[in-house]
Amino acid sequence: MSADESLIGLVEVSKQEAQILLEAGYLYMEMGDFQAAQEIFEGCVSLLPRSDAPSVGLGNLLVTQGKHQEAIKAYQNAVKISPESATAHAFLGEVLMLQGQTQQGQQSLQKAIELSPEGAPPAELAQSLLKAAQEGVF
Repeated sequence: MSADESLIGLVEVSKQEAQILLEAGYLYMEMGDFQAAQEIFEGCVSLLPRSDAPSVGLGNLLVTQGKHQEAIKAYQNAVKISPESATAHAFLGEVLMLQGQTQQGQQSLQKAIELSPEGAPPAELAQSLLKAAQEGVF
């Protein structure tokens, strides 16, 4: 396996294998098997320490369960791993806003907009949330 076909972590994992693992986590989450989803996402965080995707997946799972403080930590980990991830910043901003941390949430949302091309999903999410904040939703 060449370096561009694998992700460096605890063991060598192909991009395809990593994608399958992450998709399995989301599938278990959609099926309501939160324990299995959490085990997969946490395993992927360890297995793929240079990728923000497992931490974002874990954050999404935790938000689904109403575990917002834990989700904040997962999204902050994603941002730490990949400071240029508009997706991680957008989801972090969303959960911060939900927790009443408006200023920090707005900063994360602004960062997502800066990092994301106009019209891309992270920018659209961030813009929608900022608009909702202006309308007093949060």
